[in-house]
Amino acid sequence: VRFGRLAATCDLAAGDVNRTITFAPIKTSDLKDIDYAGMQGFDLTANCTNATNVTFRFSGTPATGNNLLFANSGTANGVALWMGSNLNGVQQTISPNANNVRTVPVSGNRAVLPMLAAYHKNGTVGAGTLVSNATVNITYN
Repeated sequence: VRFGRLAATCDLAAGDVNRTITFAPIKTSDLKDIDYAGMQGFDLTANCTNATNVTFRFSGTPATGNNLLFANSGTANGVALWMGSNLNGVQQTISPNANNVRTVPVSGNRAVLPMLAAYHKNGTVGAGTLVSNATVNITYN
Protein backbone atom coordinates (compact mmCIF):
# COMPACT_ATOMS: atom_id res chain seq x y z
CA VAL A 1 0.00 0.00 0.00
CA ARG A 2 1.31 3.42 -0.89
CA PHE A 3 -0.15 6.69 0.35
CA GLY A 4 0.55 10.01 -1.26
CA ARG A 5 -0.77 13.49 -1.38
CA LEU A 6 -2.43 14.46 -4.63
CA ALA A 7 -0.85 17.41 -6.40
CA ALA A 8 -2.50 20.73 -5.67
CA THR A 9 -3.71 22.98 -8.46
CA CYS A 10 -5.31 26.43 -8.43
CA ASP A 11 -6.37 28.87 -11.13
CA LEU A 12 -7.92 32.30 -11.00
CA ALA A 13 -11.63 32.12 -11.74
CA ALA A 14 -12.33 32.79 -15.42
CA GLY A 15 -14.04 36.11 -14.63
CA ASP A 16 -10.97 37.34 -12.72
CA VAL A 17 -8.50 36.84 -15.58
CA ASN A 18 -8.09 40.20 -17.35
CA ARG A 19 -10.84 41.62 -15.15
CA THR A 20 -11.94 45.24 -15.54
CA ILE A 21 -13.42 47.16 -12.62
CA THR A 22 -15.58 50.05 -13.82
CA PHE A 23 -16.16 52.90 -11.39
CA ALA A 24 -19.16 55.19 -11.39
CA PRO A 25 -18.14 58.68 -12.50
CA ILE A 26 -17.38 61.24 -9.78
CA LYS A 27 -16.96 65.00 -9.85
CA THR A 28 -13.62 66.64 -9.11
CA SER A 29 -15.38 68.35 -6.19
CA ASP A 30 -15.98 64.88 -4.64
CA LEU A 31 -12.26 64.83 -3.80
CA LYS A 32 -12.13 68.41 -2.53
CA ASP A 33 -12.21 67.69 1.21
CA ILE A 34 -11.54 63.93 1.30
CA ASP A 35 -8.78 61.68 -0.02
CA TYR A 36 -10.84 59.00 -1.76
CA ALA A 37 -14.26 58.50 -3.35
CA GLY A 38 -16.25 55.94 -5.32
CA MET A 39 -15.12 52.91 -3.32
CA GLN A 40 -16.17 49.66 -4.90
CA GLY A 41 -15.97 46.11 -3.59
CA PHE A 42 -15.28 42.96 -5.58
CA ASP A 43 -13.84 39.49 -5.01
CA LEU A 44 -10.87 37.70 -6.53
CA THR A 45 -11.39 33.93 -6.54
CA ALA A 46 -9.01 31.03 -7.06
CA ASN A 47 -10.57 27.66 -7.84
CA CYS A 48 -8.44 24.89 -6.32
CA THR A 49 -8.04 21.14 -6.03
CA ASN A 50 -6.15 19.66 -3.05
CA ALA A 51 -4.74 23.03 -1.97
CA THR A 52 -4.75 24.46 1.55
CA ASN A 53 -3.84 28.13 1.02
CA VAL A 54 -3.59 30.56 -1.88
CA THR A 55 -1.25 33.55 -1.84
CA PHE A 56 -2.24 36.53 -3.97
CA ARG A 57 0.70 38.82 -4.88
CA PHE A 58 -0.03 42.20 -6.47
CA SER A 59 2.25 44.40 -8.54
CA GLY A 60 1.98 47.49 -10.66
CA THR A 61 3.34 50.95 -11.29
CA PRO A 62 3.29 53.22 -8.23
CA ALA A 63 1.72 56.66 -8.55
CA THR A 64 4.15 59.57 -8.80
CA GLY A 65 4.79 60.90 -5.31
CA ASN A 66 2.78 58.19 -3.51
CA ASN A 67 3.98 54.59 -3.73
CA LEU A 68 0.91 53.39 -1.77
CA LEU A 69 -1.26 54.07 -4.86
CA PHE A 70 -1.34 52.61 -8.36
CA ALA A 71 -0.45 55.03 -11.17
CA ASN A 72 -3.10 56.58 -13.39
CA SER A 73 -2.39 56.37 -17.12
CA GLY A 74 -5.68 58.10 -17.88
CA THR A 75 -6.27 61.80 -18.44
CA ALA A 76 -7.27 63.00 -14.94
CA ASN A 77 -4.60 64.94 -13.10
CA GLY A 78 -4.10 64.38 -9.38
CA VAL A 79 -5.98 61.06 -9.25
CA ALA A 80 -4.61 57.54 -8.71
CA LEU A 81 -6.02 54.13 -7.81
CA TRP A 82 -6.25 53.01 -4.20
CA MET A 83 -6.65 49.27 -3.77
CA GLY A 84 -7.08 47.18 -0.65
CA SER A 85 -8.20 43.88 0.77
CA ASN A 86 -11.04 43.37 3.22
CA LEU A 87 -10.15 40.07 4.90
CA ASN A 88 -12.33 39.29 7.93
CA GLY A 89 -13.70 42.83 7.83
CA VAL A 90 -10.22 44.36 8.20
CA GLN A 91 -9.47 46.88 5.45
CA GLN A 92 -5.78 46.96 4.46
CA THR A 93 -4.10 48.91 1.67
CA ILE A 94 -2.43 46.92 -1.09
CA SER A 95 0.48 48.87 -2.55
CA PRO A 96 1.96 48.24 -6.00
CA ASN A 97 5.24 46.78 -4.73
CA ALA A 98 5.05 46.60 -0.90
CA ASN A 99 2.44 45.25 1.52
CA ASN A 100 1.14 43.50 -1.57
CA VAL A 101 0.70 39.86 -0.45
CA ARG A 102 -2.43 38.27 0.99
CA THR A 103 -2.80 34.58 1.93
CA VAL A 104 -6.28 33.08 1.99
CA PRO A 105 -7.30 29.60 3.15
CA VAL A 106 -9.04 27.31 0.66
CA SER A 107 -12.56 26.33 1.63
CA GLY A 108 -14.87 24.30 -0.58
CA ASN A 109 -12.16 24.24 -3.29
CA ARG A 110 -12.12 28.06 -3.45
CA ALA A 111 -10.01 30.85 -2.01
CA VAL A 112 -11.84 34.16 -2.08
CA LEU A 113 -10.07 37.47 -1.47
CA PRO A 114 -12.49 40.35 -0.81
CA MET A 115 -11.12 43.49 -2.48
CA LEU A 116 -11.80 47.23 -2.47
CA ALA A 117 -10.80 49.92 -4.95
CA ALA A 118 -11.38 53.67 -5.13
CA TYR A 119 -10.40 56.92 -6.79
CA HIS A 120 -7.72 58.54 -4.61
CA LYS A 121 -6.51 62.13 -4.57
CA ASN A 122 -2.83 62.41 -5.50
CA GLY A 123 -2.30 66.12 -6.03
CA THR A 124 -4.47 68.83 -7.55
CA VAL A 125 -7.46 66.99 -9.01
CA GLY A 126 -8.50 67.70 -12.59
CA ALA A 127 -11.24 66.27 -14.78
CA GLY A 128 -10.51 63.23 -16.92
CA THR A 129 -10.26 59.46 -16.70
CA LEU A 130 -8.69 57.04 -14.25
CA VAL A 131 -7.01 54.11 -15.99
CA SER A 132 -4.78 51.87 -13.92
CA ASN A 133 -3.41 48.35 -14.11
CA ALA A 134 -2.61 45.89 -11.37
CA THR A 135 -1.24 42.39 -11.87
CA VAL A 136 -2.02 39.54 -9.48
CA ASN A 137 -0.07 36.30 -9.38
CA ILE A 138 -1.15 33.35 -7.28
CA THR A 139 0.83 30.61 -5.61
CA TYR A 140 -0.67 27.80 -3.58
CA ASN A 141 0.09 24.85 -1.38
